[in-house]
Amino acid sequence: MSFRAATLATVVFTGFALFTCSASAQTYVVGKVVRFEQLAGQSAWKDAALERLRSAQWTFGANGQLSYHVPDSATGTLRGTYAVKGKKVEFRASGGYQMGYSAGTQSIVTGTIDFSQSPPVLSMVQRTSSAMGANVNDTQFGMTNGSSYRSVVTLQKRRR
Repeated sequence: MSFRAATLATVVFTGFALFTCSASAQTYVVGKVVRFEQLAGQSAWKDAALERLRSAQWTFGANGQLSYHVPDSATGTLRGTYAVKGKKVEFRASGGYQMGYSAGTQSIVTGTIDFSQSPPVLSMVQRTSSAMGANVNDTQFGMTNGSSYRSVVTLQKRRR
């Protein structure tokens, strides 16, 4: 399969268009979960994490910007960048939130999408960490949690 760059935001594999967005973004959703593995975290969290993955969407902007949106996620939409590397797209996105001075959550996803396969195959790792702390009557309290998942899914373009 040959590779050529067409226009600023269009990358084409002969016979298959990877991105055909001049000014608009392309959004993909999960077609099928091929593999889902928990690398760290409480086992009770795994089912909810899998359900969130099934409802996730990746939006690729024409300018190399990426947003990874998971409904009902504590960290909201993660934002980052992507780059075409040969026949694959590599991406990284992060985001989080902070509650006042006492608690916060951070999430990072990294991965690749192989658009030379039909349907396209996404492989990624998502790491999330949370921390909270307090000082009550000069006594300090703190807690941290973390989770990590490795996923392989097929993608399909989102239907409007």
